[in-house]
Amino acid sequence: MKIIYFMGKSASGKDTIYRKVKEKLNPSPKEIILYTTRPIRDHEENGREYFFVTDSEIAQMENEGKIIEKRVYHTVFMQQQTMDSLMIILFI
Repeated sequence: MKIIYFMGKSASGKDTIYRKVKEKLNPSPKEIILYTTRPIRDHEENGREYFFVTDSEIAQMENEGKIIEKRVYHTVFMQQQTMDSLMIILFI
């Protein structure tokens, strides 16, 4: 199994590169959907881009030993714009 990892700032082209890589690989890579506590955006769907959860839900998962890696970003949310980082992890 290989892991392909894309990471970059918002609007840096990660999704475009991911789609191109996914088109070229056969079989198509398995995608891991990460959990986040940031607010869901209008175009997003829970369980597609991320699983959107509360801080309490993350704390419960930590207490149950279900978290294998946790990253904290000090993100500023401004009206409709957000400043954040995104990571995509693929297992192929």
